[in-house]
Amino acid sequence: MRGIALAVLLVLLAGCSSVGLTNVAGLAHDLRQRGVDPSSVVIPFEVTDEMRAWVHAQVPDSGSPETRLDRLLAAIVDPAGLGLSYEGGSTNTAREAFGSRKANCLGFTSLFVGMARELGIPAFYLGVDDVERFERDGDLLVISGHVSAGFAVSAGKIKILEFTNAPKTDYRHIRRLEDLTAIALYHSNHGAELLRGGRVNEALPWLHKAVEVDPELADGWIDLGVGLRRSGNLAGAEAAYRRAL
Repeated sequence: MRGIALAVLLVLLAGCSSVGLTNVAGLAHDLRQRGVDPSSVVIPFEVTDEMRAWVHAQVPDSGSPETRLDRLLAAIVDPAGLGLSYEGGSTNTAREAFGSRKANCLGFTSLFVGMARELGIPAFYLGVDDVERFERDGDLLVISGHVSAGFAVSAGKIKILEFTNAPKTDYRHIRRLEDLTAIALYHSNHGAELLRGGRVNEALPWLHKAVEVDPELADGWIDLGVGLRRSGNLAGAEAAYRRAL
């Protein structure tokens, strides 16, 4: 696959320990605790029965978690397997990535995390602060970050399972994202993509949902501020920007 960097990195991350599997009931409880109706939220790492059958056929039940994760990564990108290819500019769910065989870094991470957990391996989302891209789109300055999948090999040691079209690099600033933050990030990204397409009214519910799910997601408040400004709600936009700060 030309232009795709496929890598497995091993790094030290202070204060990051292994996490357990998050089930739907657990997420629903956490969302209700934040006053969010679980039925109003898209869980980007949910998998279907077809995806479950596929991953169990591709990855044996025996072997170390690290070996099985390597096998999963290879099966996802191998043309003889899923043949996933990189496509920027559109954030999709694990289900959508599996169906289209295309994903950006967040879509890949949702796919990988969902399938790894189906195998009983507690993979999680990682935010990578070393990678940022900037571009102009009309009156917008679009800042694109990077997300990848991780697995806690031991206390403080993280295995990163990477899928990107950026040059391979040694990451120094990574952080584990909780599931609710990853869910909020998906909603925020999807809303931002609708904004870039001029679909402000469609974007606003997604952007509001992002900050409901994770009120500490600063990027979500920035995106909501842009949406509110474009809708003519200047006071609301200023409030969202101040919350981001």
